[in-house]
Amino acid sequence: PIWAPATHYVSVRSANPTPPYTNWVTAATSIQDALNVAAANDVVLVTNGAYPGGVSVTNALALLSVNGPEFTTIDGGGTNRCVSLTNSASLSGFTLTNGVASSDYGGRGGGVWCSSTNALLTNCVLTGNSVVSSGHFSYGGGGGGAYGGTLYNCTLTGNSAEGGTGGGAYGGTLYNCTLTGN
Repeated sequence: PIWAPATHYVSVRSANPTPPYTNWVTAATSIQDALNVAAANDVVLVTNGAYPGGVSVTNALALLSVNGPEFTTIDGGGTNRCVSLTNSASLSGFTLTNGVASSDYGGRGGGVWCSSTNALLTNCVLTGNSVVSSGHFSYGGGGGGAYGGTLYNCTLTGNSAEGGTGGGAYGGTLYNCTLTGN
C-alpha cells in the first residue's frame, strides 16, 4: 500500500496529549514526544510557545512552526544543544537560543548540529548559543549557532565558539542569512 505522510501536532497548552498527536485536540506538549512517533517524510507542526532544547530529529521529516521564530522558541537552557538534525531533515520558523555544546572531544553546534549539508534550516533565528570548553581535552569545537547543514533566510546573532571556530556557523552553507555579533 501507499502510505501518505502524517502530520503530528505540538502545543504547550494541549489539555489532552494523546499519541500519535494527529490533531490540535490531541497535540503533544513536547516536540520530542511528537518526533518519537513520527516517521520519515512526516510533518511535525508546532504552535506558539517556548519548548525545551535537547530535541533530536532522527528521521528525514519536516519540523515546522505555525507562526515563525517570533512566536516559537526552542531553548537549550544553557545546558544542552537546542536541536540535532539528521540527514534530509528540515527545521523551519524557530528561534533557537541558549543552546550549549562542549568543545571537549570536538563537540559542535550549540544551537543546531546537522549531520550533513542535506539537513536544512529555513527562516530561523539562532541567538545566544555557544560551544564551550571545560578546559580539559578541548579539541576546538565549532559552530556556536550552527554546525553543518544548509541555512536559508536565517539570522545568526550573539553566538560564540570558545576555543573553536565559527561563532555563528561552521561547516555548513548559508544562503541569504544575516550574521551579526558572533
